[in-house]
Amino acid sequence: MKKLLIFMIFLSFNSYAYNCESKIDFLESIQVQQGHWQQTDTCFISISSRKHYNMEYRNFLITSRGKIQIFNSFGEGPSSTHTGAREFHLFPRNGRVGYEILEDRVNITLASGDIFSFDIETAEPLELGGGEFSLDPLVNRENQGGFEVTKFSGLLLDSGFKMGMSPTWYLDRSSTFKDAFGHTCTVRNRDLFDKKSDEIFWIHEEDKQLYNYLQKRCPSLTLK
Repeated sequence: MKKLLIFMIFLSFNSYAYNCESKIDFLESIQVQQGHWQQTDTCFISISSRKHYNMEYRNFLITSRGKIQIFNSFGEGPSSTHTGAREFHLFPRNGRVGYEILEDRVNITLASGDIFSFDIETAEPLELGGGEFSLDPLVNRENQGGFEVTKFSGLLLDSGFKMGMSPTWYLDRSSTFKDAFGHTCTVRNRDLFDKKSDEIFWIHEEDKQLYNYLQKRCPSLTLK
């Protein structure tokens, strides 16, 4: 059941197809994987520690759709009570991601073009280009995934934390946009996302379409 949950959480959004090489690097303490979901034409990169016990761990998923997902496993047990995910999206998006392994870190290039750096020993985030974040290294149910983007130079979408499933899977939930000046606007997920079978996709496919929608729905936001 937990494997099914992880697969469904990893499903992303349509198009943005390009030659995304499938590969995996097993380092001494962490692993980095890049792949392409043919169903949704989305490139993804995941990074996680190889040193975890009793199914307690946290990993990060980055996609060419601009998503940063923080997946938490809280030990052996049903997915509904022993897993959870926090999700953010960063804009604008150019639709490409990649990574580079350095001596002390792994640099992941986000779809926004910014660099997200991770410690090569722990797989914990070090720096977020264009933004700031807070991190609680403890994996538990009380810290909303343990990671939060607190500031970003572009547009940020925070979909919150949900036990058992991706928070954007639930169309009756809401997500909050935040611009570089701290202005916010909360929108129902059903106005941003739709789903067919096990796939979630954007209603406003391209950034231009999304920004046109937000200019009317959220006029207080500065879009860039």
